[in-house]
Amino acid sequence: MVRYAFWMLFILPVLMLQGCAGQPTLTDELKQQLVQRVERRWEFYSERDYSGAWNFSTPEYRRIFPQKSYYRNFYGFLEYELTGVQLLAYDAPAAVASVAVRVMISSERGAPAASLEFGKTPTTIDESWKLVGGSWYYVDRVK
Repeated sequence: MVRYAFWMLFILPVLMLQGCAGQPTLTDELKQQLVQRVERRWEFYSERDYSGAWNFSTPEYRRIFPQKSYYRNFYGFLEYELTGVQLLAYDAPAAVASVAVRVMISSERGAPAASLEFGKTPTTIDESWKLVGGSWYYVDRVK
């Protein structure tokens, strides 16, 4: 009984704290780096540089999906203008941040006439970003 009490009161909490020690804490510096990475990735989108945007994908994604086919994930005739980035949540054990990206989307020449009539439309896109080796990477959703 004494051995069980010792285990529950002293050993178990120490083991639990050790398990949490490897989880990255979201510092102000990491938040700033995240926002900068999100903004830079969207700059590549605005420029239609999908190879550049691919470089922001997780190492796992890049290992599986080649850079030359990444452009297939995007639709033509759309222009994107980044208007804001907001950190929504951070899952420390997974090292994954949830981010709301506010974007103005508009159609360009060649799009259906009805799409052109809408003009610029605001939208919010939910993104996930993973912290790997001190750098943030966009988590592509594979369909």
